Amino acid sequence: MSQTASNVAAFSPNATTGGILRAPLGTPLPTSASAALDPAFVPLGYVNVDGVQPTGDAATSEDQFAWGGDNVAALQTQGSVKRYTFKLIEVFNKDVAEFLFGADNVVVTPAAGAVGTLIAIEDTGAEPEPGVFVIDAFYKGKRMRRVLPNGHPLITAEDPLVHTALSATECQITCLKDAEGKRQYIYLQNDDVADGA
Repeated sequence: MSQTASNVAAFSPNATTGGILRAPLGTPLPTSASAALDPAFVPLGYVNVDGVQPTGDAATSEDQFAWGGDNVAALQTQGSVKRYTFKLIEVFNKDVAEFLFGADNVVVTPAAGAVGTLIAIEDTGAEPEPGVFVIDAFYKGKRMRRVLPNGHPLITAEDPLVHTALSATECQITCLKDAEGKRQYIYLQNDDVADGA
């Protein structure tokens, strides 16, 4: 097939919900790039300008040698690992606080009179709960959705509290396999609508 410029993309987050959403484990999964999400999904607000970075570890193997020195096999010693890393920047977002610290550890008091919304957080040191994560993005009329059915998040860093940069919490999600043996589902929807549609 020839090279086709219309097949490239530079993705931005979903303009309505944001780029990253989470729901409890077991929540019904979307099966296309544009299917409506289950109401259990909660957006995690703005992500910093670096976006969502796929990371991970490659599979490793160990060479096996026969008598005489011949290399006769390469046995896999560890499978590959898929992760996503991103920085959440909405410090005053209740849903972000509950994701990072646990819903039971966050108390929100609505704004009243001359006092704005109050958020009280108890940091127990526990990592965020595993869940289903959706990464939603678009480029012009194209859509991309990555569904992580068994995502295990970690807080990996917190940016300095300075006046020259936004406050942010860095998170990393490791994609474990679901009951079907899948660690992620990727759905793409092009904008090449058929003639007459």
